Amino acid sequence: MTPQEIADETQIVPDAGSESATGPEILNRNVYLWPEELTANEANDKARPNEPPATRVARVDAMMKSIEANGQELPVLVVEVVDGDTVTYEYIDGGCRVEARAKLNDAHPEDRKRVWCSLVDSTGDHYRTAVISNLHRTANSIIEMAHICQHVQERNGWKGRGAGQKVAEYLGLSNSRVSEFLKLLRAPKSVICRIESGELMSLDAALKAMSVPEEKRERVIDRAVEIAQEEREAAVPPVPAESAESAPPAVSAESTPPAVPANSGYAIASTETAEPTEPAEPLKPSKPAPPPKIKSRHVAQAIRETKASTASRNLGRSLTDVKTFWRAIMAPSAAVKFANYFAGSWIPGIGTDAKAAELLGAVFSKKAVTSQGDKAKAEPKPKSAPKPGAKPKPVSKAKPPAKSKPKPSAKQKK
Repeated sequence: MTPQEIADETQIVPDAGSESATGPEILNRNVYLWPEELTANEANDKARPNEPPATRVARVDAMMKSIEANGQELPVLVVEVVDGDTVTYEYIDGGCRVEARAKLNDAHPEDRKRVWCSLVDSTGDHYRTAVISNLHRTANSIIEMAHICQHVQERNGWKGRGAGQKVAEYLGLSNSRVSEFLKLLRAPKSVICRIESGELMSLDAALKAMSVPEEKRERVIDRAVEIAQEEREAAVPPVPAESAESAPPAVSAESTPPAVPANSGYAIASTETAEPTEPAEPLKPSKPAPPPKIKSRHVAQAIRETKASTASRNLGRSLTDVKTFWRAIMAPSAAVKFANYFAGSWIPGIGTDAKAAELLGAVFSKKAVTSQGDKAKAEPKPKSAPKPGAKPKPVSKAKPPAKSKPKPSAKQKK
């Protein structure tokens, strides 16, 4: 069988010279192999560490449906292993495609097909190729990313200062993101369980949950789940009620035939032929709804609602929060102008320091009334009424100011 015939059989056209996310390690050579001719490379097993078996099965089932509908869209990256006269092939990326094709061949033996593979340079970093291919194509969970960062660091022996930067360059991520992933390795069990259950899928949400004190963490996460559930229910449009026209017509008393006495001697002929009733199919149990996805804003709102003050200092504030804060503590219009400029212009980077300093100086240059207590001090107190029977105090007459004598002029002195 020629390569073109194999390509036609697998519904794939060989694409020589194609590039991928792994760069020049991909050779310009495609091969078509049976699934049983392929074995997993060590790099493929470690590219998705600690993956639950149920997750793996679900990914293979989804890949089977995709291949049945669209064919194999991406090649399996394989490396050629030569041992004397024996040549074998190990896949470093695309294990789900291999397993899916093997299952499809078993289910349809009359329509067996090979796997489209692309050769990878045997001298390259196979682990890096497998990891980066997964990063660009599939969505790893945040805990998987944490283990990948740890494995890259340990595999290359990077320690101390600068290790995180090397891991970031190796994976093509930012240094700050790698540091956040590594923090998850110290996450408490309650947070890890929520990540594995699929509730905490956001890295920022998981880090915020970790910042909550232990005695309040479960209560905060439970409240965040409720907030996410309420948000999901609010986004679902209501089901319209059935119209009166689509409802079955009501049976009235006039349309009901009169009952025939049993002793009348008349037989009522039925116009309908009785058909044997088939047993109803049992209802399939509906799949449980997936857990709501907790996002960072859900955890932040839950922290504020549960008054987890020790963790709220780590939360970022929005521009609305900044304006509300300044308006709450400062009543004069000068403070409001400063708050609006500070939050709307200076923080986004379109304002100037001089203008912000000018508006801030205007706030403190006036004695502003900021509280009810200050208002009470500023307003004059009303005079209390005299007690009954008390003698009124005599009003002292004000003495007229003494007239000053005019100073004599120089002529009068002479």
